[in-house]
Amino acid sequence: MRSGSPTAPQTRHSLSSVPPLAGSLAVPSFGCEFDSDMVLGAPRNTVGCWNTRQFLDWRKNQDSDWFGWVHPMDAHAPYEAPEEYQQQYLNESVPRRKSQKLASAATHHPEELSDAEWQLQQKLYNAECRYLDDQIKRLLQSLSKTEKENTIIVFTADHGEMHGEHGLGGHPQQFWEEVLHVPCAIAAPDLSSETIDRQVALVDLPPTILDAAGSQIPENWDGYSILPTDNDPFEREHVFVDVEPDLNRNHAGVRHATNWKLMRHDDNGELLLDLNTNPDENPSEEKSTDATDQYQKLTTALENHLDEMERRRQGEVTGIEDKEMIEDHLKELGYLE
Repeated sequence: MRSGSPTAPQTRHSLSSVPPLAGSLAVPSFGCEFDSDMVLGAPRNTVGCWNTRQFLDWRKNQDSDWFGWVHPMDAHAPYEAPEEYQQQYLNESVPRRKSQKLASAATHHPEELSDAEWQLQQKLYNAECRYLDDQIKRLLQSLSKTEKENTIIVFTADHGEMHGEHGLGGHPQQFWEEVLHVPCAIAAPDLSSETIDRQVALVDLPPTILDAAGSQIPENWDGYSILPTDNDPFEREHVFVDVEPDLNRNHAGVRHATNWKLMRHDDNGELLLDLNTNPDENPSEEKSTDATDQYQKLTTALENHLDEMERRRQGEVTGIEDKEMIEDHLKELGYLE
């Protein structure tokens, strides 16, 4: 992808559909995501190294423009960083079996973890982040000076992790800030250093990449470029979230640019929260009966969005329909027991 001075936009997670990038850029493309069959028995804690090595081997054979996507799973539970990284945070490393049992309990039975176990889980996560940081460093250092001057680099995540907040672990299918508010940094040629404080979403990244590459953004794409312009920047009023292949109006959410947020968590009901006064999202400070105007506006916006998602699902805009493949992947990631 192509480099310059990095920016660090604050990004919120949006799960709206995003068309594939590589075909739109019409260049050789590389995609790499962890798969147990692909790693051929390699220890789980070497995935980042394996992803990086596979990408570097592929890039050696590229003699023109290219697009690369690397998706390491190391910062994803279970946290199994190599011993030398764990020992930066712990007196002694944790056996893989213990870290796996801890991750499973945190995801599926979080009420069973003690404060000490949550602290251990956090330290194991920090070790994984440190390890992954070194793998990303290897990748960036592999670029020549010329390549760095002509490469767009995007660093982000599809979700965050919870370590006991709200009594939850991993990344449950709920819409707390720990899950939605992910990092995003972009470097591109001629891009000056700037922090974007306005609300943006992951669905804005594909158009941003095309904009940085000087390519036309298809009119039917969701999202908008977040690159600085001479005109007033695009202000994303709402970010919408839902996580199920089948539309569930009781399991969705919306976040407004003014930091008001409406979450629907199925049987747990609705929460209207003002993050300006309640940044920790304490449910006891729920505002739906006090701030009826905000509640109505967000409810209307969310329902309109869900109507559009329903229209798309009924039309030709569809997602992956191989439910067996999805279930196998969810088990691999630890979502299903």
